Amino acid sequence: MKEFSGIAASRGVASGEVFLVVPRDLTIERRAISAEEVEAESARLERALAVTREEFAALRDRIKQHGTSVRAEILDAYMLVLEDEMLTETAVHKIGEEQVSAEFAFKTTLDEMLGVFAAMEDPYFRERAVDLRDVGNRVVMNLLGVAARTYEELGAEAVIVAHDLPPSDAAALPRDKVRALVTEVGSRTSHTAIMAQSMEVPAVVGVAGVTGYVRSGDPIIVDAVNGRVIVAPTEEVTAEYAAIARDLAEEEKILARLAELPATTVDGYRVELSANIEVLPELEAIRRHGCDGVGLYRTEFLFLHRRDLPSEEEQLEAYRQVAEASLPHSCIIRTIDLGGDKFLSLPEMPRELNPFLGLRAIRFCLARPDIFRTQLRALLRATAYGRVKIMFPMISDVEELLAAKEILRSVQAELHAEGHNFDSSPEVGIMVEVPSAALHADRLAQECDFFSLGTNDLIQYTLAADRGNEKIAYLYEPFHPAVLKLIRTTVEAAHRNQLWVGVCGEMVADPKATVLLLGLSCDEFSASPASVPDIKKTIRAARYVEARRLAERVLQMTSVTEIHRTLTEALAAIGVSSFESRP
Repeated sequence: MKEFSGIAASRGVASGEVFLVVPRDLTIERRAISAEEVEAESARLERALAVTREEFAALRDRIKQHGTSVRAEILDAYMLVLEDEMLTETAVHKIGEEQVSAEFAFKTTLDEMLGVFAAMEDPYFRERAVDLRDVGNRVVMNLLGVAARTYEELGAEAVIVAHDLPPSDAAALPRDKVRALVTEVGSRTSHTAIMAQSMEVPAVVGVAGVTGYVRSGDPIIVDAVNGRVIVAPTEEVTAEYAAIARDLAEEEKILARLAELPATTVDGYRVELSANIEVLPELEAIRRHGCDGVGLYRTEFLFLHRRDLPSEEEQLEAYRQVAEASLPHSCIIRTIDLGGDKFLSLPEMPRELNPFLGLRAIRFCLARPDIFRTQLRALLRATAYGRVKIMFPMISDVEELLAAKEILRSVQAELHAEGHNFDSSPEVGIMVEVPSAALHADRLAQECDFFSLGTNDLIQYTLAADRGNEKIAYLYEPFHPAVLKLIRTTVEAAHRNQLWVGVCGEMVADPKATVLLLGLSCDEFSASPASVPDIKKTIRAARYVEARRLAERVLQMTSVTEIHRTLTEALAAIGVSSFESRP
């Protein structure tokens, strides 16, 4: 038995078998061989190529049986790449001339070809580089003896273990088979954590060294209450965690009874409690967990894990489903927040050295009005099916907001001329997630209808601490006095201008933050659907008047330790436990 520790990012306990996700970008060290080994290495490369062809052929046939012909055609194209003589013969020649291992010869040949394709202006060849990289890495993995499994091969009790799980990969996971997620990097607010919460599966992130120890098929227990990962557990430990899982299931039944009850404090203060969703299958969870509609629909997941852009009609269909599922409540649909750690797969989209501070969110939309206008057309047309509110992410100054609203007005005029049915004056809000927006909230409030505090990014930008970096997780502190003052500044500016203000960051799921944000008079909380019952439990146990007094006390404090202790004591007084003390 081997135990690892990490950060509990999505609460729960699960057991299953490891599905190890191998990184796509493989680093191969140069290994010299003797002249006598050249023939054997060349033969080893030929075997790896043959095995890769067989794998693609088998996967293609299996996909065709399920009727997904488009993906099958991609695999046909991959098999043609393996027939490319420039790739295979150059690698064989390199083995003999430079006397290097097969994997080093093939990987360096692959990288050289990728460099040539990347420099070409023709989009066809740049797109072919994507195919070449995927195929080449599969060959290298076969040379190394690493099983390159696909998500289609997941068992019924799979625990995904990876160094990192980018949003595009996470979005492709078959949700009915995944029991838990474990990654070596990340934090409680990383996108792996957010995706795990939306999937309602346990997740532990920041688990150093786990991928170098486990192998696919290993039995594993994920304790996402205490941040533990146990590989090859003993029978005694397995029985212990089976009992814990039963206790958690009973607790979930108790929380489920709150679904039909409002999020109202003991003294009658009502809070809207909405759902953050990533993908459409989560809509079913809205009513099951007693959510007041959708407080944040992250539309960028429509754009990920694909090589083309979603059409207006495709987007309209998704937004229509969200709008209708939210009724009689509203839904807030955020325009695409690409960049940061979420990238389009389109070949003309270059990677940036510092993407979190680069061309992302509203900056990307204003730089690509063609993509932005198509989304706005679909969003406006979706207002005919429900109470749709539009939200712009990462607004940092008034000029950005005015520019976005001008494009919105232009699209409205265009749709009106075409005779479409839509709400001509939907509510338009912004995410306050950079310090400049919080500090300039009074002016921004004059140009929009609501604020939504995106605490995940607000914390990382205020404290200069990457929320996905486990090495500096200790710096990512939601209760830092500077963060709390920016939140208060935003709420007070909103209310002075008769705007309502919500919170849609994962911070709100922490009971300590729930009671503090309640005391700051936030009007709406939005979190993953599975978090909503816990938040509602805290709100219904609290008194608004006392929460107000508590918030005033906390905002006078300068010590994070003192803030945590004070909030934990306040929770204990109303019979609610904090994250640190929950079983």
